[in-house]
Amino acid sequence: MTVFNNIQVLRAIAALMVVIVHITNAPQVLGPDVHGLYGVDLFFVISGFVMMVSTMNRSLTPWQFMEKRLIRIVPLYWAATLGVFLIALLAPALVKATRPDLVELAKSLLFIAFEKSNGQVKPVLFQGWTLNFEMLFYVLFAAAMVLKRPWARFGAVTAFLMVLIAAGRLFTGGPVFQFYTGLITLEFVFGMLAGLIVAHLPQGPAWRPFALAVVVVGLYLVFHGAYASFEERGIFIGIPAFFVILAAAWLERMGWAVRSPFLLLLGATSYALYLSHPFVVIAMEKLAAASGVGPAIGPVALFALLVVAAQVVAWLIHRLYEQPADRLIKRRIGGVALRRDPAQVPPGEPASETA
Repeated sequence: MTVFNNIQVLRAIAALMVVIVHITNAPQVLGPDVHGLYGVDLFFVISGFVMMVSTMNRSLTPWQFMEKRLIRIVPLYWAATLGVFLIALLAPALVKATRPDLVELAKSLLFIAFEKSNGQVKPVLFQGWTLNFEMLFYVLFAAAMVLKRPWARFGAVTAFLMVLIAAGRLFTGGPVFQFYTGLITLEFVFGMLAGLIVAHLPQGPAWRPFALAVVVVGLYLVFHGAYASFEERGIFIGIPAFFVILAAAWLERMGWAVRSPFLLLLGATSYALYLSHPFVVIAMEKLAAASGVGPAIGPVALFALLVVAAQVVAWLIHRLYEQPADRLIKRRIGGVALRRDPAQVPPGEPASETA
């Protein structure tokens, strides 16, 4: 099995948790102990899992792998990045530390991390910092694909990341060096490991309640556990996220899979939601405050309105830009129907093995 609906739904959960980070009244509605920022960590573990299971038992060159990754990631990210750059050029007060700097724009488009004027290592589109890690992982995984055995690929990528982490502890460096040598990259390792071992777990109805309990408890620990710093989260958030992904995939192999078209659609729009939601939330909050709607409807209703608005905009972006751009690029590169990732297939589209 290489297509996991349960992982698709976990994508939706991860994206929605990131959304609440940027909603001002989220702590008031959900409580101060809900840590939505760790949706990113769940994404990283999912990425490691998907890359491993989608390339097992397949003849795929490193370039073919990277081609598929770039087609999936680049069009929407570049469009959003260029949009923010134009805002920085025309209305710089709206984007604070983002400057209309062509060098910073080029580095952002090429997924090269750099330090901004406020000391943070973030690209022009600030939430794109996660894609800098993703692209590092994709390049390492693509290079490891010269090795035929999945466990050998796992070992090669893990060894390189461990060298990076060790370098971060042995040598001093600037913010960009510290960025790439943090423990958070271990989450890709955890995801790959889950992809390798899920097929070897015991099967049978008796195991289903246990696996479901692992998913529930794991999600609680990820989003409602103790706060972990950026350096700590690779371990303290990455490990429970590993068990969430492993148990969710295990459940599906035992016949318990999410079938809801709506939930699967939320998963399909998770990338668009992740990149677009801050702008929707900020605009809606300002509109609600200026119009008096926010105080009139109360914090809970306002929170729900912001989440729904962000999700609707993400769906529109997915339907009107992301999917058409995907189809156009695939036609332009030779008419070959490069198929989507496992756990990224929107409802109504055929699922397939792919990287």
